[in-house]
Amino acid sequence: MTSTSNDQSQRQQRIVVVTPVYRDTDRLAAFGPSLARTFAGSRLPIRWVIADDGSGDAESARVRALADLFREVFPYIEVFEKGEHLGKGGTVRSAWEAYSEASWLGFLDADGSVGAESLLNLIHRALEAGPGHAVVASRRKDRATTVVQKPFRKLTHRTFATFARNLLSLPVHDVQCGAKIVEGTAFRSIAPLLRENGFAFDGELLLALHRHGVDLIEIPVDWAEKSGGSVRPFAVILPMARAILRVRKRARRGCYDPAEPKNE
Repeated sequence: MTSTSNDQSQRQQRIVVVTPVYRDTDRLAAFGPSLARTFAGSRLPIRWVIADDGSGDAESARVRALADLFREVFPYIEVFEKGEHLGKGGTVRSAWEAYSEASWLGFLDADGSVGAESLLNLIHRALEAGPGHAVVASRRKDRATTVVQKPFRKLTHRTFATFARNLLSLPVHDVQCGAKIVEGTAFRSIAPLLRENGFAFDGELLLALHRHGVDLIEIPVDWAEKSGGSVRPFAVILPMARAILRVRKRARRGCYDPAEPKNE
């Protein structure tokens, strides 16, 4: 294959990974170089989309500057901006919807709690599984993984994970871990059903996929709590619980069920 055909193949990006950022460029600056190097070495047709969640002019400008810096290592990077603060879920969903040609859609939090190599492993597992699957990162420790988190974070994570899993009847243990890979066709089939723009996006996404017959593959990953984020557990846990209750209410009304085929 000639270098020209190699370049054309690379431009046909089929795996889109979105990193949502809301006033969190310090942690993106720390984690981004590792992610860029990993993508560059993977030889996979990945497009990395850094999605700014309405962080304001100064932070948005820094996101663009960081993207330029990362492109020196991995050129297939785009910045997605809607100019308004949507929340993590709304930003990820909007960015995914902008890439209708993607065969696989993923997201990865900017803090680096899930590392670059772990994400790459999720992508490979998704490609091996093929259509009709989604791969979900999990902080459920096994013999091969290391999970580092403070006792309070561990307690809140386990409590909310149990709460969300049981209320939504999901076949995964960790609903909220910040890395997921979803088949593009599967996402586009359920995208009109999704309503949650905040942190409950993960649970609603998995519920809708599960109701539509998508096989959810949960993969334990190395996970390390990072400092410096703007999210405070006490501030978000009650809104998240309320959002999960809203999702369950919609689910009971059949809002996430596949549409009945129409009789001709």
